[in-house]
Amino acid sequence: MPSSTAQSTISPAATQRGLQLVIREGMATQSMIILTSGALLVALSLKLGATYLQIGVITSIPLFSNVFQVVSIYLVQRWRRRKKVVVACTALGRAAYLLIALVPFVGVGTYSIYVIIVALLLQHGLGAVSNGSWSSWMRDLIPHRTMGAFFSQRLAIVQTLSIFLSIATVLLLNQVEEQGGSAELYLYGGFFLVGSLAGLVGSYFLSKTPEPIYQPEHTHLLSLMRLPFRHPNFRRLMAYMASWNFAVNLATPFFTVYLLEVLGFSMAYIIGLTTLSQVFNVLFFRMWGRYADRYSNKTVLSICAPLYLLCIVGMIFTTLPGPHVGTLPLLIILHALMGIATAGTGLASGSIGLKLAPQEHSVAYLSMLSFTNSLASGVAPILSGWLSEHLVKTSWSWSIPVPFLERESLSLLSLHHWDFLFVLSFAAGWFALYRLHVLQEEGDTSRRTLLKRWQQDVKLLGVRMRRRKQGSQSLSTLTVGPSVKPVVPDDQTLSQ
Repeated sequence: MPSSTAQSTISPAATQRGLQLVIREGMATQSMIILTSGALLVALSLKLGATYLQIGVITSIPLFSNVFQVVSIYLVQRWRRRKKVVVACTALGRAAYLLIALVPFVGVGTYSIYVIIVALLLQHGLGAVSNGSWSSWMRDLIPHRTMGAFFSQRLAIVQTLSIFLSIATVLLLNQVEEQGGSAELYLYGGFFLVGSLAGLVGSYFLSKTPEPIYQPEHTHLLSLMRLPFRHPNFRRLMAYMASWNFAVNLATPFFTVYLLEVLGFSMAYIIGLTTLSQVFNVLFFRMWGRYADRYSNKTVLSICAPLYLLCIVGMIFTTLPGPHVGTLPLLIILHALMGIATAGTGLASGSIGLKLAPQEHSVAYLSMLSFTNSLASGVAPILSGWLSEHLVKTSWSWSIPVPFLERESLSLLSLHHWDFLFVLSFAAGWFALYRLHVLQEEGDTSRRTLLKRWQQDVKLLGVRMRRRKQGSQSLSTLTVGPSVKPVVPDDQTLSQ
């Protein structure tokens, strides 16, 4: 059994057991995330009467609360036990979701939104304190040469679980939406109850995971906080991550609101599109993980980040100026591409910080990276929520005259309300890509080289599939007569 305290040396067998526990913890935590965040959280808030600004505040809390990661620097310096910090904070924070679970049963009113905000502050604030210690802990536990492959495997497993949970959620919502009334609110309460319990199970798995001994230098807290800013390359990483997270969080937290209120989609459709993204996440996690290990995280980001930005700006074409026959097919394509892109950005963004942070001060570096990210990420949805309330009646269109049509003009582009935020997010994202360009990482190669390698891998995959098909056909043509011995092809025959 793994020790409950930090260990100076961990055997390979104990390390493997620990990695399996980390995967199980990821599955439990992802179950909590699926049932307590994203579209479900936004939908519950809208049903409780939240304004656009309140939606912005609610969606910014998970992002903005990471500023509390600096507290983990102090706690680790004092306790010298990262596991102790992580387990205590995650357990207390995840129990806070029980408050939201009670809201639909207690009553619906203005106070309900504030209960949600308080519970989210507790959960994400305590979770943020644990994140810096968790990242440093995983940095020392996971072998560096296989870090990308391990995280891609972990992400693929948890996203596969997410797909099944999302499908189950859709089925339940479909049944309850037909009943109407307060049944749907009660279902949301049940989601948060089960999510909270799943999160607590994840904390239990963490308590059983071994921790390598950690001996930070005795340094003043403010001095530790200044170290990442004095490291030129890590400072570039913080600049890129902050600008990127600010850009994408101008738009993505409001996709659910856009689909519900502008396009008129039901929650079943919205979760179905989210599930589609998760499917493509799973399909591409391993590929991006291999490329990150073989080349660099920066190279993966240089491909996936622009792709995600194109998906954001592509949302404006779902209305011309209202929903059209191509709206649903376009959304399917965009969500599939977003799944491919976020598989790469999520994996590479998480790994590159672990790779560039010096081991002796990893908690300080990773905590300050999350601190700057959270400031930028948290401000973005609040700004978007405020802007959206002032852009409700704002519109702009571009059309060309067509005399033979009854309308005498053909609309090519129409921007209204949320579309302006999508364009703003796209523009800010391209500025972030410049910050990525100046970042340095060992093993960095050109984007063209990786794309060529990807094309070769696809061709090789096609060759292997054809060989398998030919092998199965050759087996099916073999006949065995009553007086003839069965013919068993050898390896050479099967390989032809």
